[in-house]
Amino acid sequence: MQNSNFYQELSYGLFIFIILADGGLFLYFIIRKSIILSEHTSSKLVFITQPKLSQSIGIIIVGITLIFLLATLMLTPITKLNCSRSFQNASFFNQDKYTLQCELREIGLFDNQVRTKVFSELNSVKIEAIDNENSHREITKTYQLFLSTDLGNIPFKNLSYYTKNYKLDKLYSIAESIKYFITNPSEKTLSVLQNDSDGVHAGFKITMFFGLLALLIIALGKVTDCKFEKETNTMTISRHQWFGKLGKEVIQHSLNEIKDVKLEHIEGEEGGWLYRVTFVLNSDEIIPLTQVYSSVYQEKQQLVDCIKTFLQDKSGNGK
Repeated sequence: MQNSNFYQELSYGLFIFIILADGGLFLYFIIRKSIILSEHTSSKLVFITQPKLSQSIGIIIVGITLIFLLATLMLTPITKLNCSRSFQNASFFNQDKYTLQCELREIGLFDNQVRTKVFSELNSVKIEAIDNENSHREITKTYQLFLSTDLGNIPFKNLSYYTKNYKLDKLYSIAESIKYFITNPSEKTLSVLQNDSDGVHAGFKITMFFGLLALLIIALGKVTDCKFEKETNTMTISRHQWFGKLGKEVIQHSLNEIKDVKLEHIEGEEGGWLYRVTFVLNSDEIIPLTQVYSSVYQEKQQLVDCIKTFLQDKSGNGK
């Protein structure tokens, strides 16, 4: 039974799904507004500013993490080759008359058989060197073991290549065991096992690293909640990271203390202008809405105009 096509198609389908889903989420975080107005009445104004950059970068790394996880889950750490000879009318003069039955199996992480090949001829074994050219036009060699059977040349392990520094000695050892069985008809059985569990462990470690990196980048982005309430005559600015688990800062002033609302700007390192909303108090103290400058002038200017209009509107003043 051959299941490799199913698992390959499944992995390709999941890979494409992850790319499309991650790309869609990335575009969503890029396109969506960084300032979300959640409540706007004559007596209350509430909005949230979200860190688009850290969230967008985090989403990209999440996609990379899922791709590494998928690649790890699709690995086949166990490869088994079992052959048996059945002699027919064996005697001292005709020991070469026998039937051969071989089974090559690749077993996945969950003890599922990803690939199974059954063949009745095992003629030779060889290790092929394959030249690969990198981006610097440097040639490196990878190696793969092939079995010559009645089904044609089949790889000992599907989609698995080895470099000089990675288990090549083990590959040669497997090849020698198979050659010995082929050249010695008196050997009744052949059992070869290759275990690449360390590659799976390395894949999980890489996945964990990228996963933690994505969480760290997303967590470090500061979310700012801002609330203006005329009934209590207060402005409350709350800045927090990771739902307040990594620190929270709360600033509160009366609405009467606010003298002006401005849009500050500085020149970016790569040209262009960066902006942030600030509040000027009667004491001339400047309180920034966010601690960092960012682009998107129009969105921030609309927020400044909205806050000024709200503060100037006396209809919702309960005092």
